Amino acid sequence: MIIALTGYIAAGKTYVSAIFQEFGFKAISADVIYSELSEKGKPLYWSLVEIWGKAILSEDGDIDRKKLADLVMSSKENLDKLNSLTHPKIIREIESRIKSFSDCDIILEAPLLEGSGLESQADLICLVDADVEVRKNRLKRRGCFSDEEAMTRIKAQKKISSSLYDEVILNNGSYDDLRSQILRILNKHGRNL
Repeated sequence: MIIALTGYIAAGKTYVSAIFQEFGFKAISADVIYSELSEKGKPLYWSLVEIWGKAILSEDGDIDRKKLADLVMSSKENLDKLNSLTHPKIIREIESRIKSFSDCDIILEAPLLEGSGLESQADLICLVDADVEVRKNRLKRRGCFSDEEAMTRIKAQKKISSSLYDEVILNNGSYDDLRSQILRILNKHGRNL
């Protein structure tokens, strides 16, 4: 069984994925794959530096994700350029990992699932969501963002069509609440635990 998680920034997709892993699911994360593909010296790293220059690098020469995000969030053209460069590479790697985990249940964490072609590979798609205020506070805690910067990132995401997902996991509460929601979903879809 392949379950895909999609959702908005700071909704807690990675946290939800970790709970699925407790039930034996193998995790594939688009964000982790992006980080691996953009490591210093790899082809994607050089492509990003070629387009945006050294302004996106940290002091030690790695891609500084916050600096890059600031640049791409400042214009739709930059965001489209980043997505057209990164998404095909990430999707190819996800497809490769799905094949290598063919005998396992998979939890696929893919924030930008819609329109990627990956949605057709999932048996079930869950939207992970949280209230805007909760998401804003999470962004501020994890990325040293101001209220304004956090809200800019939240507002930059397009609405996810309700026709894309089968279930909603609301991540405003506790671990126990999330675990209960996930158990309900798994039981509802034939994984009686």
